[in-house]
Amino acid sequence: MIPPRMLPCFVLTYLCIALLPADLFGGVIYAEQLSVREVAVGNFLKWTTRTEVQNRRFRIQKSVNGLDFITIAEVEGHGTAEGPFTYRYLDPAIGGQEVWYRLAQEDFDGTLTISHTVRLVRRLPNSMLITAMSHTVTDRYFSMTVLSEQAGTATLLLTDAKDQPVWQRPQPLRKGEQVIVVDMEPWPEGIYRLELKLGREEEAVTVVKAPPGAAPRVNVAVKN
Repeated sequence: MIPPRMLPCFVLTYLCIALLPADLFGGVIYAEQLSVREVAVGNFLKWTTRTEVQNRRFRIQKSVNGLDFITIAEVEGHGTAEGPFTYRYLDPAIGGQEVWYRLAQEDFDGTLTISHTVRLVRRLPNSMLITAMSHTVTDRYFSMTVLSEQAGTATLLLTDAKDQPVWQRPQPLRKGEQVIVVDMEPWPEGIYRLELKLGREEEAVTVVKAPPGAAPRVNVAVKN
């Protein structure tokens, strides 16, 4: 029981806390928790927030043992807003057959909140992988390292933000690792999808054509 002489202080403290602006407290409320599923071109991650408060960004983290996580991508949050907002990310660098993912949600004050961890055991075979790439925001050249288990002639296809093809070429592949370079200079600024197809298998990455001399921070995940 609260002593009578302390009741006014208690009520005043309670009212001060209750009337504080919501923006002083960060975090997100999820409408759909992080999930991952296997697709032919990699691992597809998705999550949806219902409410975001002071949400600076999500760090997408990956592990090959479920213990040691590294950040593989970042995507900006919506600050303080009511959703729902859906986020998607395709991890093309698959690596091992068993992987773990989680989100590290960062507030504007630097506070990190870790999501639950999801585990995926891949079952689809991959004979062709994008293992590394240059910055996905470029004003001229984009390069990617491709590891192929077989030799053959693939198709390199560039599509725009409306999924309309703008350019393609035959792409010889040898068994092993190789670097493929694409000159983005002929096309206008915007978001493009670069696909490498060999038989039924496909690898893809999003490339942003930036103004000359510009190098904005890369966000490889997509937010709605």
